[in-house]
Amino acid sequence: QVFNNLIGLLTAPIELRSILKKGDYTHIIGGNTTFFSYILPALLVSKINVIFRHGDQAPSHSWLHRFTNVLLFRRTDYHVFNCEFLRLKFDVGDEVGSSLIYNCPMRFDKSVESAGGIKSFNSATEIRLLFIGQLSEHKGIFVLMDAFRRLANADLRVSLDIVGAFPGYGSVVTQNVEGPLNELIASYPGRIIYHGFLDDPQSVFANADIVVVPSIWDDPSPNIVLEAKAFGLPAVGFPAGGIPEIIAHKVDGYVCKHADVDSLVEGLEWMMSDLDRLGNIKKATYQNFIKNFGKERFSREWLNVLQSVDFDTVVKSAVAKSTGPRL
Repeated sequence: QVFNNLIGLLTAPIELRSILKKGDYTHIIGGNTTFFSYILPALLVSKINVIFRHGDQAPSHSWLHRFTNVLLFRRTDYHVFNCEFLRLKFDVGDEVGSSLIYNCPMRFDKSVESAGGIKSFNSATEIRLLFIGQLSEHKGIFVLMDAFRRLANADLRVSLDIVGAFPGYGSVVTQNVEGPLNELIASYPGRIIYHGFLDDPQSVFANADIVVVPSIWDDPSPNIVLEAKAFGLPAVGFPAGGIPEIIAHKVDGYVCKHADVDSLVEGLEWMMSDLDRLGNIKKATYQNFIKNFGKERFSREWLNVLQSVDFDTVVKSAVAKSTGPRL
């Protein structure tokens, strides 16, 4: 692996320079510091505009990572953040431009229509909760299991669908999650379904009522919340990272007071206590998606970024006949 990494460090800059010479490219966009570290030598001697999209906090667990980050971000001409939480964490200063562009679940755009509309409720409705994500402690799987146990023991009509992979097959970490999960499933027959990892989770989205996002770490902007909005599904999440930015409290979801079991139970009970209100929240969730997180908004904001980032005069003359930036 180390040998392959060294080969990559030598060949990637050469390959990038070759690609840039073949076309009149004006911008290069990336969002992975590890990948950019391979092409950093070529970027340092190139005049191409670099736009870096921040989707997570940059790795800083070693001096090499920190040093690479400094070089990369000094070379970056424009920063795009997927949440205000990250923008505040990373102070780009006044000399470099930045924008906030929330994610858009492209594959699920306007999925309410394809799912046949927003589901209605009645007194006999069993509320289906949905969790999608890695089955790990930092994603809140243990908090979720404890909360479901309390809801089920309170005789609430509630079921749970879980979608995701274990954090390492056959490892001790996997066993620590798999054992308690199997016990929970056995304790409430027919009420909990573990689907494993799904490439296309549209069917579970279409059958769910509420998405649960119990991340106990500073999750910047979990895609599950936005994907759920495309189906008109409100989210109940913790006040961590950028989650409160994409959930309007008691309007299209619920932001818990604290990142713990008691607060999660409180939030879910509030959501389920009034089915008419829940129906209205689901409608508001989809309207919020169309207005603030849809494909048109996402495309427009990225186009504004590309058009606002100036590129070198030499490159400008070379693409004068072009209709816009070339990536």
